[in-house]
Amino acid sequence: MDLSLKSAAKPDPSILIGRILRPHGVLGEMRVEPLTDFPERFEGLERVYVDLPNGGHWFTIDGVRAGKDGVILVGFEGVTTPEAVDKLRNGMLLLPRSEAVVLPEDVYYIDDLKGLKSYDEAGTFLGKIREVYASAQDVLEIRTTDGKDVMVPLVKQWVPVVDIAGDRVVIANWAALAPEETVDSDAPEKPVKPKKRYADRKKKKLAAAEGSATAEGSAPPAEPPSAT
Repeated sequence: MDLSLKSAAKPDPSILIGRILRPHGVLGEMRVEPLTDFPERFEGLERVYVDLPNGGHWFTIDGVRAGKDGVILVGFEGVTTPEAVDKLRNGMLLLPRSEAVVLPEDVYYIDDLKGLKSYDEAGTFLGKIREVYASAQDVLEIRTTDGKDVMVPLVKQWVPVVDIAGDRVVIANWAALAPEETVDSDAPEKPVKPKKRYADRKKKKLAAAEGSATAEGSAPPAEPPSAT
């Protein structure tokens, strides 16, 4: 198969939903690692963009079924041999951002949170969200105006307002979180910056992909709001 014949522009913005691992069988089927909390979305896909180092390509999907160990077995029209699949190894599967799964209230995509401006309850600008650590307790890392990083739990107690459209979040009780501040003895302990674990594979795969792809996910912690 001559992939150069199908070269096309990458959807921008885009979402990342999977990665091609290797061939499965001899008929052109491939093993795909889902990089989404909604693997069932593969069932209804008609086409997908494969992002490769030498350019990207749109492919029509002609088969999807569940494999072992969480992988998904996918077939593309025109890809009929293991050799053709080999040319697509490690390709990132992208969709237009407009096709992202609609998330429940108080659940957010990580890339939608990154870069948001942070204010205290009086309206004072504090800094911007530099990183989001998605785990059992989601945490925002805010780079302050004086260059310090402050960790803020993404729960209503600390972040009562998340306004994606307005490009802002509101941080409550900032004095209890900010460095070099006197903290009331009854205030909760400051959160510790979580370690990035391999288990957080969606965000790690996102870091390795080009462009503005957003890994889909929506597993909320016990107390919303939540990052995905």
